[in-house]
Amino acid sequence: MDSQISEHKRLGQTQPNYALLLLTLVFALGLLDRVIFNVLLDPIREEFHLSDTVMGLLSGFAFVAFYSAMTFPVARLADRYNRRNIVVTGLTIWSAMTAFSGLVANTLQLTIARIMVGFGESMGSAPGHSLLSDFFPKEKRPKAFSIYSGGLHIGILLGYIIAGLVGQMLGWRYAFFFAGAPGLILALIIRLTMKEPLRGSSEEHYKLKELGIPLKEALKDIFSRQSYLLVLIATTMGAFVIYALSTWEATFLRRIYHFNGKQIGLIVGVVKGGTGLAGAFLGGWLSNTFGKKDYKYILQIPAIATFLCAAFSLVFLFSTNAAMAIIGLGMTTFFLAFHIGVSWGVAQTVTRVEVRTLAAAILTISCNFIGHGFGSSVPGFFNDLLSETYSVNAIRYSLLSATGVAWLASIIYWKASGLLRKDINTIEQR
Repeated sequence: MDSQISEHKRLGQTQPNYALLLLTLVFALGLLDRVIFNVLLDPIREEFHLSDTVMGLLSGFAFVAFYSAMTFPVARLADRYNRRNIVVTGLTIWSAMTAFSGLVANTLQLTIARIMVGFGESMGSAPGHSLLSDFFPKEKRPKAFSIYSGGLHIGILLGYIIAGLVGQMLGWRYAFFFAGAPGLILALIIRLTMKEPLRGSSEEHYKLKELGIPLKEALKDIFSRQSYLLVLIATTMGAFVIYALSTWEATFLRRIYHFNGKQIGLIVGVVKGGTGLAGAFLGGWLSNTFGKKDYKYILQIPAIATFLCAAFSLVFLFSTNAAMAIIGLGMTTFFLAFHIGVSWGVAQTVTRVEVRTLAAAILTISCNFIGHGFGSSVPGFFNDLLSETYSVNAIRYSLLSATGVAWLASIIYWKASGLLRKDINTIEQR
């Protein structure tokens, strides 16, 4: 294995930072394609005469159905074959289907478009995580994955700006056209300029076994890591919070403070994009810095940040003026961003090289099917349920579900922090 790695490096490979840039942009465009739909929920709902419950399902389960179904088999393929090509294929599909969303004529076509966007995105996350783990060694992964997770907030920023400005000036359909085009260009750039890294090339003293180990053995090995299991649960809860807010915050601001599309695009996009990027980078830097002293800090920092996120979400939901609500949203986004990249990096570090794409896929499926699916849908259901009693203020109370879930996630991250050293040592001793 050592001779293979040396020969691979001698022949040249993609520079890790360049690969990180490309994969971060892929992640950003995946979030752009999701955000664009969420920001435009109200105009789409009004054109097709749909309820909040239906819009929540279209944003959530219609998207994650194929996403979740395909992520698992895609991961098994990516643990055997070229991961870069899988990412390129997925990026091409979901970008094309995002653009097609601007052409739909009825609810059925819109549903099919959402399903196909999810199908394409199923090829991006798990192979991307596996690629990053081969470009960066374990001591650099928290920082690398935190930078990568910054793509989420870049996508949010672009999504809000495109949806807000283009949606208001030209209509919601044109916003989808603008959102789909960049992915087709990026797919071509990745295919031409990024090389597939050798599996295990970032590991020291690790002997790579055969690829394609039996599924039962792979799953048993992954779930034998207690820290992985707890991170899986906590990160899924974090995803619930992310998607509950990102799906309904624009609608919240329209209904409670009467924001128009331009205000949402510029003010909210810049606030969420800026604070999210700052939180992702600071969270990665703090976890990386203090994690060198003791592994437990890698997850204790996100645990504290997630607790603070829940506290500031109350400021966002129950402020008496728009300025305080925006400040609350910014601080909620800032602290919520701490955990994302760190938890993804941990999931890769505590599992074997041979099963890392599968481990990433399990995390991705859980975050999307449970976190995204329920995060988008639950507030929509409670909006309709509580609307007779609370009128437009129903959305304040429906989003309290995100606050409670965030507090639970912070407790689980703290518990997982005490198990990291044992699981990492187990990998290093192989």
